[in-house]
Amino acid sequence: MQRTLVEVTAILLVGSAGCNSVDTKECHGKMAAAQNVVNAVESNSVESINRSIGAIQSAEAACKRAGRESEVKELTQAKERFEGHRVLLEERNARKQQRESLTPAQLEKLLREGDPNCPKGQGYLNKASNKEIRCTGVQPAEMNWEQAKKYFGARNFRSVATGEANRLTLESGAERYVYHYAENDSTNPARCIVIYPKPGISWQEAVARNTGVPPEKLKDGGTVALAQGKLPLTVDEKNEVARIGDCPK
Repeated sequence: MQRTLVEVTAILLVGSAGCNSVDTKECHGKMAAAQNVVNAVESNSVESINRSIGAIQSAEAACKRAGRESEVKELTQAKERFEGHRVLLEERNARKQQRESLTPAQLEKLLREGDPNCPKGQGYLNKASNKEIRCTGVQPAEMNWEQAKKYFGARNFRSVATGEANRLTLESGAERYVYHYAENDSTNPARCIVIYPKPGISWQEAVARNTGVPPEKLKDGGTVALAQGKLPLTVDEKNEVARIGDCPK
């Protein structure tokens, strides 16, 4: 598994000189063991993720007994990130199972009306029937806080803690999306979305994928029609960064 799922390399900390108590040695020993488990984790396996969570919890308990606050903090953060990824993976697996075990009536309805749980303009193949299901749901740029977190999480993006209020930052490698909401956990769409496209993908294609607007209709200084209304689109073409909406300077 790629370590970008969680920044787990930070959990293995070196004890300061002179901190050689039995409890501290156990703390660091458990951390080293947890690091080995984490390094071998399979990001698409709930069982593998659970093993990592268990190893981290064991190290966390040992470090609490040793009074190692900084180590406990790092371990707790790593555990929470794994737990968050587990929830997203379980939800994705449940959706997949549901899609592949549809009744004839449910399949007929999806074929007729489309699937509201994925963005309009996209689609997927139902393996059981070998038929294409079109998507009719909201675009990623129209999603509220929880919807965006689940949508990108199911695609192995991680939520990055930036310490900035009202911002949801999601990234996978060099690809990044920053949602600016009116408040944390907002149930309304973002008022600004900043898109850092995946290398090799143009800003037009990246914006199109997240708004449903054809690439040829997008231009720097233009607008994008979304559920929030017509939002301005500005582009830093040198750095391939697109901003949709009322974005901070």
